[in-house]
Amino acid sequence: MGAGENQQIRVSYKGNADFRPSENAEGTVTVNKAKVSVKVNSTNIYADEKLPENFITLDPNDKFDLYTIYAGVTSNVTTGIYLDLPERYTDNSLIIQAIDKVLEGLGQKTLTQMMNDGVTVGELRALFNTQGVLDALDALGINTGTFGQILTVINKLPGILDSVRISFGEPNRAGLYTVAVVTDSKNYETGVGIGFLLVKMRLSGSNLTWNQEISGGKLTAEEAKTFDFGATLSYDGDPTVDQSGVHYLYSGFTSKWKIYSSTTTPPTEPGRYVVTVCILGGNYMAAPITRSFQITK
Repeated sequence: MGAGENQQIRVSYKGNADFRPSENAEGTVTVNKAKVSVKVNSTNIYADEKLPENFITLDPNDKFDLYTIYAGVTSNVTTGIYLDLPERYTDNSLIIQAIDKVLEGLGQKTLTQMMNDGVTVGELRALFNTQGVLDALDALGINTGTFGQILTVINKLPGILDSVRISFGEPNRAGLYTVAVVTDSKNYETGVGIGFLLVKMRLSGSNLTWNQEISGGKLTAEEAKTFDFGATLSYDGDPTVDQSGVHYLYSGFTSKWKIYSSTTTPPTEPGRYVVTVCILGGNYMAAPITRSFQITK
């Protein structure tokens, strides 16, 4: 029997060789929700590693829906918030389709769109404060009171503005995160556990290499228009790793002695230049690379 108030029970005695059967007796019973203790075992991992199985422990170790919130500062010195939903939302397409249909009918962004594109804190707050949405989700058997707990946790985090974007899943950016776990079960009171997660950058095995070599250190202005000045970050020889941490600084003088400086656009006018490529943030650290070159007429 699950938790709940005024649940009907019926007791009967079938009898035996010594006693006759009795009439049925009916009554009600209230089963209180049990309490659960949630512990986040703070740890550190690299961005390409999975969390250990014991990262979150529960007492008692029963079946729960777990909503995990990661909030912190990434290696790019930006605020990062991630919301990891229970497996039944991410692994069950029927549940996702049902939620999508409800939200779409109410003119809201669907769950699929949120998981693909992210959602801001302000959008999430507005969504969970819309009674029509809450009623519709309740009708699907989704405990909307848990979402209130999630918002309570987010609201208590320092410096979280409505414009901050929430991504779904586990953090995929190096950084230091506060981790809050909220449990959901019809038979237990909502439990909350707090811990920390350090997602580390890879400090060795990473390299920057030029996409194209400059023969003799010289290019014509015509060649410069289509030349690939970029560099690629690789880890253990794999060039498909995230490139968002790769940054450029082009500097020098044109042939007319005009100063040139840019962090986004390579030069194309005749002159002498230096380009430096370095890593700022991201998940992999590599030594900077620099080269000088001349653009001729």
